[in-house]
Amino acid sequence: MLWDKTHINMKKNYVVAVSLGLAQLVLHTTAGLAQSASKKQDTVKNLNEVVVTATRSPKKQSEIGRVVSVISREEIARSQGKTVPELLNNVAGITFSGAQNNMGISSSLFVRGSSTGNTLILIDGFPVNNASGIDGSYDLNAFSLEQIDHIEILKGSGSTLYGSDAVAAVINIITKHAKGQELTGDVQLSAGSYHTFKGSVGLIGTLNKTGIALNVSNTDSKGFPAATDTTGKQGFKNDAFHQQTVSLNLTQAVSSKFSLNGNFQTTYNTGDLPAGAFKDDKNYTYSNTLLFGGLGAKLLLPKGSLLLNVSQNTVWNNYLDEPSAANYNTGDLPAGAFKDDKNYTYSNTLLFGGLGAKLLLPKGSLLLNVSQNTVWNNYLDEPSAANYNTPYFSNNIGRITNSEIVFTDNLASFLDITSGANYKYSNTSQNNSYGSIDSKLANNNITSLYTSLFLKSGIFHMELGGRYNHHSQYGNNFTYTLNPSVLLADQFKVFATLASAYKTPTLYQLYSQYGNIGLKPEVTTSYEAGFDWQIIRNALSFNTVFFKRKTKDVIYFYTDASFNSFYKNGNKQDDQGFESELKLKVDNFTASTYAAYVTGTQTDENGVDTHNLLRRPRNTYGANVSYQFIKNLSVGVNYKYTGERSDTHYLDVYPYSRVEGLAAYNLFDLHIQANATKKLSLYVDLKNLFDKRYTDWIGYNTRGFNAYGGIKYLLD
Repeated sequence: MLWDKTHINMKKNYVVAVSLGLAQLVLHTTAGLAQSASKKQDTVKNLNEVVVTATRSPKKQSEIGRVVSVISREEIARSQGKTVPELLNNVAGITFSGAQNNMGISSSLFVRGSSTGNTLILIDGFPVNNASGIDGSYDLNAFSLEQIDHIEILKGSGSTLYGSDAVAAVINIITKHAKGQELTGDVQLSAGSYHTFKGSVGLIGTLNKTGIALNVSNTDSKGFPAATDTTGKQGFKNDAFHQQTVSLNLTQAVSSKFSLNGNFQTTYNTGDLPAGAFKDDKNYTYSNTLLFGGLGAKLLLPKGSLLLNVSQNTVWNNYLDEPSAANYNTGDLPAGAFKDDKNYTYSNTLLFGGLGAKLLLPKGSLLLNVSQNTVWNNYLDEPSAANYNTPYFSNNIGRITNSEIVFTDNLASFLDITSGANYKYSNTSQNNSYGSIDSKLANNNITSLYTSLFLKSGIFHMELGGRYNHHSQYGNNFTYTLNPSVLLADQFKVFATLASAYKTPTLYQLYSQYGNIGLKPEVTTSYEAGFDWQIIRNALSFNTVFFKRKTKDVIYFYTDASFNSFYKNGNKQDDQGFESELKLKVDNFTASTYAAYVTGTQTDENGVDTHNLLRRPRNTYGANVSYQFIKNLSVGVNYKYTGERSDTHYLDVYPYSRVEGLAAYNLFDLHIQANATKKLSLYVDLKNLFDKRYTDWIGYNTRGFNAYGGIKYLLD
C-alpha cells in the first residue's frame, strides 16, 4: 500500500511538473512571438480549422468538444520517405511499437495505452478491418504515403458515430482526390539502407468531368535478420520484404447536388519470417493480399447532405514453412522473438474499394457509402530435417461487408444533426496444420442506428448522441456520448466527455484453436476533460487532455495449469493518463512539443491486480521541428523519448514465459528536402541518427542508423 501511495504521488508530481514546464514555455514563448505574430491576427485561427472525423460532417475545431490532431498535406509533403506508422508515432498519445522492426514484421498501434484492435481505421470515411486477425486490426503499412492527402486523428471514444471498434480512437486516412484540375502526374524513386528500393507513379486530375487519382508503388528490401541472434555465430539470414500497392479514387459530379465516388485499394505483400523470438527459419515464407472496394453516393440537401456508402474488405493470408537440411540459422521472417527461421516466408495483399454518393440539402446533406475490404495472408514455414519433416502451413481469409447511410442537416440556427444506419457482416475461413475454421460457422453481423445532436448557443456547444446495436450473437446494446464544451474569447476551449463503447469478441477469439464461444463483449466507459488554448491566433497553441477508461469483461489470452491456452474474460481494466501539446508556427518555422503519460491495471476474477500494458511506455515526450532556410531548402528534425515498459519473454521450459522490463530510449531523425527546379525535388532521410540500440519486442531486432534518399519529378 505504501508503494501504491508513493507511486500515485510520483504520478501526480510528474503531471504537475510537465504541465508547469509546458506552461512556462508557453508564457516565455508568447512574449517573444507577440510582435512577430501580430500581423497574423486577422488570419484564420487554428480553432477554425475544419475537420470531419469528429462529427461525420465538416465542422470547425472551435465547435467540437475534442482535440482532433491533423497531419496536414504540407507535413506529409515534407515527410517523403517516411511511412504512415512513422508519422503517427510522432503524435502525442500514440505509440507504434515495432515501427522500427524489420519490414514485414507486424507492429502494434497503441492510442492512450489501448490495444490495437480498439482503434478504428478509416479510408476516406470507409472502415477497414481484418476479419481473420486476432484483434481485427488493419495493417497501416499497407498504405503508401504518396496516396495520402492528410490524416485526422480523433482520440477518445467514437463508438456512437463509428461503432464498436472505435473504443479508443478513430484514424481517418484521407486520400488524394481530383479537384477540377487538369491531369498531372509525378514519379518518385528512392533507395537506402538494407538494399531498399521504392518507386511510385501518381496521376491526378479531371478527365471528361471524371475526377481521377491513381497511385501505383513498388517496394523491395533485402532487410535484416528480424529475430535476435544470441548464438554468437551471426548466422541468421536477412528477412526480405516485397510490396506492391495500387490506389484508385474516382469522383463523378452527376449534377451540382449529386455526386458519386469510388475507392479501390489493393496491397500485395510477400516476404520471409523467422521461427520466432531468437529463432531463425530459412524457409518460412508468407504472402498476404488486402483488397478494399467501396462505392459512395452523396446528395446535397438545402442545409445538409445524405450519404450512402457500401464497401467490401477482404484479407487473404498464406504462411508456409518447408523442410530444409539446416535448422534455425537464417530467416526472412522470424518464427518469434529471438528465433530465426530460415524457411519462414510470407506474402500478403490488402485490397480496399469504396464508392460514395452525396446529396446536398438546403441545410444539410445525405451521404451513402459502400465499401469492400479484403485481406489475403499466406505464410509458409518449411521445417528443417533436424526438427520436423512436415511443412507447416496456414491459409486464411477474412471478409467484411459494410453498408451505411448518413444524414446530416442544420435543423435550426442552434441545432445540427447527424443520423445514420449501418450494417456490417464479417466472416473468416482458416486452415492450418493444426485445424480449420469454416466460414459457415465463423461469421456474424451487426445492425446499428445512431443519432448525434450538436447544440450551440453563444459560447456553449454540446454533442448528445446515442447508438443502438443489434448483434447476431450478442443481441441488443446501447452506447452514448455526452460532450459539452465552452469557447471563451474565441481562443480558449474547455471541454469534457462522457462516452460508452461496446466491443464484441473477434471471430478469431471465438472460433480459432484458442477460441472461446463463451466470451462476453467488452463494455467501456470513457471520461475526458481538457482545454485547447489558441494563445496567438494561427501561431501558438497549447492543449492538455486528461482521460480515464474503465472496461468490464476485458478479453485476454490465458494459459491454465494444464498448459491449455485460450481467450477468456477478466474482471475489469482501468487505464488513465494525460497528454499535452504545444504548437508553434511563425513564418517559415514550425515546431511542436508534446508529453504523454498512461498507466493501466487489469483485475482478474480473484481480485488480483496486474499492470498489463505490455510494450506501452508510461511516459513519452518528443518534439518536431521544421524550418525552411531558403525558398528551395527545408530541414526537419523529429525527436521522441520512449520510456520504460515491459514485454513477455516466452521460454521453452516451465514456466514458459516471464515479463521483463525494457529500457527507455531516445530517437532522433533528420529530414532534408530541396527543390532543384519547379518540377524536381530531392530529399534525404537520416533515421535513428545516433545509432541507438534498443528493443521494442523481446527477441526481435530494431533498425540502427539507416538512411534513404530519393527524387520526385512532376509531370505535366
